[in-house]
Amino acid sequence: METNLVDAVLISSKSNVFYLSDFYGLSQAEREAYCFVTKNNAFLITSPLYEHDIKHNGLTTIIISRDNSLTKVLTEITQKESVKTIGYENTNITVFEFNQLQKINVKFNPLFIGNIRIEKTKEEIEKVRRACEIGDKVFDYILDEIKIGRSEMDIAARMEIEMRKNNCLPSFSTIVAYGKNAAVPHHSAGKDKLEENQFVLLDFGVINEGYCSDMTRTIYFGKPENFEKKVYEIVRASQEKAVKKIESLLEKNSRVDAKQIDKVARGHIISRNFPEFPHSLGHGIGIDVHESPSLSPFSKDTLAEGMVFSIEPGIYIPGKIGVRIEDLFTIQDNKLRKLTNSPVDLLVL
Repeated sequence: METNLVDAVLISSKSNVFYLSDFYGLSQAEREAYCFVTKNNAFLITSPLYEHDIKHNGLTTIIISRDNSLTKVLTEITQKESVKTIGYENTNITVFEFNQLQKINVKFNPLFIGNIRIEKTKEEIEKVRRACEIGDKVFDYILDEIKIGRSEMDIAARMEIEMRKNNCLPSFSTIVAYGKNAAVPHHSAGKDKLEENQFVLLDFGVINEGYCSDMTRTIYFGKPENFEKKVYEIVRASQEKAVKKIESLLEKNSRVDAKQIDKVARGHIISRNFPEFPHSLGHGIGIDVHESPSLSPFSKDTLAEGMVFSIEPGIYIPGKIGVRIEDLFTIQDNKLRKLTNSPVDLLVL
């Protein structure tokens, strides 16, 4: 607030409301709560639907309704606390909400606060680690379920049921892609049925105590040819080179240029005469499955203590095959630590 010269901040995104209030369970599709932080107080403003579920977390709870709208609530607080300028999440608030807020006699300043969660506490990292542990269990389970004739949707459903058996929900819609479908990085699991001699790409994650995991494994069903083995090995080596680069840089510095790591992994694949992957090498993860930092050719982020991120190179040959390997890592005590532990060598079923 001091840096951005505002008297108060309105937090609207579900993830940041949870981060600040420990109030979990809000709908992603609807706006059900806000945090409003002034120089003197912090408020949780929410729907009567959650009135009995709110924990006593030090915030003053205000219930909004038709007769007690957000605009009315904020007007009363700003007048009482002499608030002249409010910062708001510029990447989250809707045009309708912004127009309603203009009825309040204050100035509004857009703020980018996407990095407030970039450095995790040890407790947060432990929640991600436990989510990864459950993800590893789901992977172990599904290997016995991958059988001839089972559709991508069938395998995805079995994985998500197993997540729920472990008291977790999926952190995103599970990706299962057979054969040429694996060449589509974000393929939607469909009705295609498994046949002999195909790559099977599995990209999935779980939510544990509000924190996400994310992992991709590409296995082979049948007998892989030399070319398919070669593609897989290049992707595996690409990830390994990125890991080793981070480790070597951390020996000299406490911060690592994320863009440089992307360049190492991407460069290895290009040097082997394969097309570069059409996505970033990695992304941060925590309350959201995609958050800061970004490991991309255009990233301005640095990797440092307490950050959790993926490393996920891939090779995609449209209409033929696709291979991606994704693991989560964190930096603790200035060392790179791996959070996902499923095998990365090519598994053949």
